[in-house]
Amino acid sequence: MAQSALTWNHSLPPGAVRASVAAGWLTLSGEVRWHYQRQDAANCVRDLPGIVGVSDCITLKRRHRNRRSDARLEIVEGASKGVAYIGHVGK
Repeated sequence: MAQSALTWNHSLPPGAVRASVAAGWLTLSGEVRWHYQRQDAANCVRDLPGIVGVSDCITLKRRHRNRRSDARLEIVEGASKGVAYIGHVGK
């Protein structure tokens, strides 16, 4: 039942999260890209019948940053306050 609930959760990539149950305690494992996906997985199984607790062992995928960027954001003061993008992002 828990795995079926995870399958029907459209915020989760297919097969990314696995569920196992022992004595009413549900353990979630796997890897997702975003924190909200971890939360969605736990929330969609938390209230299933017979579940007394959830252990969230889902990890987040590491995101790689572009090291060749000299871009920055600056707060613009003056008559028209806002945010300005300065610089470039290289490949």
